[in-house]
Amino acid sequence: MYLFSHLATTLNVTMMNVKRVSHYIPEHYQMQMVIKGSISIKDNGEKYILKKDDIILLYPCYQYKVEAITDNTVLDISIPANFFHSMVKPGYEVVCNSAIGRKKDYFALKNILTDMVVYYNKEDNHLKMCSLLYSLMDYLNDNFLVSRSKEGASVNESNYSERIDKIANYINTNYPLPLNLQTLADHMFLTPQYLSKFIKQNFGLNFNKYLNKVRMEHAMEELKHTNHSVITIAFNNGFASTTSFNKTFKEFFNVTPTSYRQAYSNSSPAPSGERQDTREPSLEHLASDLDATAPDLRGTVHRNIIDITGKKDMRSPWLKIINVGIARNILSHNFHKIVLECQDSLKFDYARFENIFSDKIISLIPNSSVYNFTNFDDIISFLIKSNLYPFIELGSKPEKIFYVEDNLKEQKHDESLLEEVIRNARALDALLKHSINRFGIDYVSHWKFELWYPQSENLELLIKPSEYIKGYKAYSEVIQKYLPSARIGGPGFNTSGNMENFVCILKELQKHGINPDFISAYLFPYEPDTYNENKGELSYRILSPDPSRFKKVLAQVKEVIHQHFSEPLPVYITVFNSNISPEIFVANSSFQAAFLCKNALELNEADALGYYIFTDISNEYATDQPSVLSGVGLIDTYGIKKPSYFAFEFLSRLGNNLIAQGSNYIMTSSHDNKYQLLAYNYVHYNKYFCINCRDRISFQNTYSVFEPGEKTTLQFELSELPPGRYKIRKHILSRSNGSFLDEAINILERGNSTPEELLYMMLNMQTNEVDYYKSICIPRQEVFYANCEDSLSLTLELEPHEVNYISISRKL
Repeated sequence: MYLFSHLATTLNVTMMNVKRVSHYIPEHYQMQMVIKGSISIKDNGEKYILKKDDIILLYPCYQYKVEAITDNTVLDISIPANFFHSMVKPGYEVVCNSAIGRKKDYFALKNILTDMVVYYNKEDNHLKMCSLLYSLMDYLNDNFLVSRSKEGASVNESNYSERIDKIANYINTNYPLPLNLQTLADHMFLTPQYLSKFIKQNFGLNFNKYLNKVRMEHAMEELKHTNHSVITIAFNNGFASTTSFNKTFKEFFNVTPTSYRQAYSNSSPAPSGERQDTREPSLEHLASDLDATAPDLRGTVHRNIIDITGKKDMRSPWLKIINVGIARNILSHNFHKIVLECQDSLKFDYARFENIFSDKIISLIPNSSVYNFTNFDDIISFLIKSNLYPFIELGSKPEKIFYVEDNLKEQKHDESLLEEVIRNARALDALLKHSINRFGIDYVSHWKFELWYPQSENLELLIKPSEYIKGYKAYSEVIQKYLPSARIGGPGFNTSGNMENFVCILKELQKHGINPDFISAYLFPYEPDTYNENKGELSYRILSPDPSRFKKVLAQVKEVIHQHFSEPLPVYITVFNSNISPEIFVANSSFQAAFLCKNALELNEADALGYYIFTDISNEYATDQPSVLSGVGLIDTYGIKKPSYFAFEFLSRLGNNLIAQGSNYIMTSSHDNKYQLLAYNYVHYNKYFCINCRDRISFQNTYSVFEPGEKTTLQFELSELPPGRYKIRKHILSRSNGSFLDEAINILERGNSTPEELLYMMLNMQTNEVDYYKSICIPRQEVFYANCEDSLSLTLELEPHEVNYISISRKL
């Protein structure tokens, strides 16, 4: 409940699905926005089709017929009538329906509604919600008021007005389609000749010019506020080719689309009085007038003076663990080839894998109590060859994850946890004895083990804490029996779930006197879901709009551990990533490199970090999406290294001593008196995608999910350097250097392919094509020299998502 000055009112913000035809009469004003799919709403005989991003205001005491057209998600914000009436100018009413209205009125409104979703379930946001509700009412008053003094209009005027609305509604809804006068005439039950004359008289333009005007309004906004290619924008707005699109655009604006976009990006000023927030969204498919909210892309300058004599020990938890998926992945020849090539550069300590108790890894020989460890031995032999230790997840996880639009669902098994623990503990006992005999106690003593706490697709606990304790004790007793110095921890808690569940698990551990060797948790950028199943609300998880969420959650985890254990326990983030959806291509983008640098460095208080996942060969998604394009690994299935891989390479090259660290850089030194500087320009998801994060985004529109960002200039003055001449080697990782995804997008930008042709090529590349992209999708290198007497100056200009690694060495 929020208190607004003298008026107390309840504001409800929920997500819902329209699944069947329903008739209902709202009790309050309901502002609805279609997040996904499409629905129809019938009001007084008029039927409106609302698609993704459309907004409509429903009135209390009116009857509506609502029907699903496609699978959908709808945001519903319910505002009590008494408060709503008190905020509306007397003699007027609010008419808000983007299915018939001009789209330019709706972008700022979508921003407000999006913010309301983002902040509604956050703690201590009373003032923010007050501000947003008043902003909503203020915007509705400024843009959507209609006078009530129209009752005297004649029947003829009313019919004409209704026909005009229907024509505008139909064109605004269907402008992306091949639309002509005959199609519209058939829809209106009029002759084309009469309709042509009617449009000319009432719209001031003929049909084709009015249709092109609507298309141009949408195209112009898509050019300004998305990263879509010109060919994609042409297709999105009903044009069959870029030639016809360019011609029409130039007729309306006297400039080509490309020139318009460049001019807008270079000159759009921030309005006076606008709060200084560069995190305005770049949204796919939003058509509106955004001149008032365009971000300032001119860039910022950060000056840093660094005394290189200040040093302390460097922590590098990001090199402790790499996730490789299920154990049998390690048996793959392709996997071996990739690991051996990359481990020379990255030098991870542990390979974390799951499902060692699968029959494909460890199996009982029929009619005996003897186990066959052949495949497990092959796994360990390869890890030894790769200078890796095993980090073994003891729990049975699904071999396939079914990522569907509503939830992340896992394969279920019928065996009870207790039966599973008894069977697996017996196998573990035999496995450890065998491994010590085969690989030696020194190597096996370094192994680490983790037991996750089973959680549902909604991240609810699936078993009682007491049951988890029984399993943990059983495995721990076996491990301590043979390997007293080995480490076992848990519970692998997904921090996108309710932290109260995490507290319950720790309390149970404390109650039974169990101090794990480490506490493990997973980090993904999703906000906890606070839906209420009893109220029929839709379970709907959103991406956090907070770029620093990981750092804050780690601090929260450490604080909760401190409250429940007298001695500090190591914290392992055994799984983390920016997104685990195979429906989008974020993990293939340059964003992922900056994401990795930012969060690896900000999470340096963790004792270990485990990136999920090493290679797309390891992906365990059961999905109809092409796996070669939609994996979340560091390397794709062709063996082409992604920007995230090169980010890991840069992180692995940092020195042993930390000299300085800022919000977008770190400087280190190594024992051989060489210096390393890593800088990045991180740009977060835009807030609209945060509430639409389950949308399927085509690969060419991947960058539409991020904020526009701005170029960042970093100026460094390195003082107290020994005098001499220095060699400076600069590695540039950006959208232009080191990204296969961006190479593909550039092909579309140049008009050399259609999206379908390019997608086919990417799925069916020949060996010589793979070799070519492996050779060019690497960071660019620049080498230069500089004299230093007392200090050395460096200037870096970083585009959004760009990462630079600089090595500095003194010539002898």
